Amino acid sequence: SRVSEVDPSGGLFESLDAGLTWHHLGTGIPSGSWGRGAVAFPAPPAASLNLALTIGDDLGPSFFRSADDGRSWERLVIDSTQGYTGVGNYGGRLAVAPQDENLVTQVNGHYILVSHDAGHHWAQAGGDWHVDTHDIAFHPRSPSRAVLATDGGVAVSFDAGATFQRVELGFPTVQFYTCAIGLRNPVSLFGGTQDNAMTNYRGDPARGWERTRPPGLGDITAISVHPSRTDEVLAVSADAVGLGLSLDEGRSEERRVGKECRSR
Repeated sequence: SRVSEVDPSGGLFESLDAGLTWHHLGTGIPSGSWGRGAVAFPAPPAASLNLALTIGDDLGPSFFRSADDGRSWERLVIDSTQGYTGVGNYGGRLAVAPQDENLVTQVNGHYILVSHDAGHHWAQAGGDWHVDTHDIAFHPRSPSRAVLATDGGVAVSFDAGATFQRVELGFPTVQFYTCAIGLRNPVSLFGGTQDNAMTNYRGDPARGWERTRPPGLGDITAISVHPSRTDEVLAVSADAVGLGLSLDEGRSEERRVGKECRSR
């Protein structure tokens, strides 16, 4: 029933009754506004590392360890050249591998950070996975296996987080923002997705949905097919690449239209 929570106003709080009551926890961590933060429990708890904490404060990305159930914390000095980027845009999800207290991972949107010495040194994972990462979990009995949740579906690692590869088994993992019906081929469909470009179904069940252009990045929030020049498709991206035009039903991109726009 133990739960720990990072307070966005600048503190760490603990509940010992499944969240009914809370009390402030920990010394050795900075006071004041932290920004984003994340906390992780090793499973099972190890003697030298009970809790791991990462926060983004005025001192820059910070990683802390506790060996006494969070009552006191040690701040680790991390060389910034190692690629440690802290909590990032998506909360900096933190995980400690079962059976290996020294294996710590953190996902922060565009990076997967891996440490093999409990947070002293870090490296960035490689492989082929969608860059917007949100969560990570280890296999409960095998620290070499991990799974990653991203805007493009699931990615897996079999080498303790050193590399990840996408897993695409036909299950739906993409959110559609908008859609349009093709006019040259009435069975064709266009779909604008969240952070996975524009997709198209051209009536062939064997091929299914395929990625098309424009544009190749960002959230596609509007698609329009020209009513008389039916090969022309216009797509709007709310972030990253703006407005794009195709003259061959999305098979290729003719040009970008207008200046880059970014959502607020």
